[in-house]
Amino acid sequence: MKKLLVILFALAVILTACAQKPAETTAPVETLVVETPAAPEAPAATPAETPAVETPVAPVVEEPETPIAPAETPKSDELTVEVAIGDSITYKDTTFLVDNIANSGNELYLNFNSYPLKLKGINKPEILNDVEYKLASNANYRNAHTVTLNVKPLKLEKDQYLIMKDKTVTVNNTVITVGEVKVDTSGLESAYFNVNDHTYWVKLKATVDADKLSVTLDRVFYQQRNYAIWTIVPK
Repeated sequence: MKKLLVILFALAVILTACAQKPAETTAPVETLVVETPAAPEAPAATPAETPAVETPVAPVVEEPETPIAPAETPKSDELTVEVAIGDSITYKDTTFLVDNIANSGNELYLNFNSYPLKLKGINKPEILNDVEYKLASNANYRNAHTVTLNVKPLKLEKDQYLIMKDKTVTVNNTVITVGEVKVDTSGLESAYFNVNDHTYWVKLKATVDADKLSVTLDRVFYQQRNYAIWTIVPK
């Protein structure tokens, strides 16, 4: 009986000790959290900058100043001027003094540096030193107080020759000598010329054949120096 009590007492102690031992708790298994790296954010697209195009500024072109020509200097080869006695005409760097103006009937006499130049009507030019002078109008013509002149260089066309009385020119090895240039009482203008000792008469604007030449009387200047302009063409 005593032995049984000892066994029961020992059993009670064991049970008590077991009751007092804390229960072992199984530690929870830690779940490994794998962090997924966030996708890098694409940088915001920066709009391409449009290069500024500078509009070229047109250069300022300064208008050249127009030189003021002297009053007596012609702007072209032709000059129209009104003159009175004592006036001067400057043309091609040459100055002529109008030292006299007189009229007789339909003729007008002008002196250029004491050289007489006789003009007959507005359609009758005369030539002095390869310059042609012509009445531009008949204003105040009969009173001869002033006169309007047209001045321009003498210009000859192809095959044209200015030949004075008793002067010669050689064309195609043929010598032409100009005789008298005249106007008759009816106003017909004509001239004579000589080729190989033969004399030909030709009226204004007419053409004659002389030896190996075709000769046309284009213009006459019988008033002053007795000369003419001819067209001479080899045949």
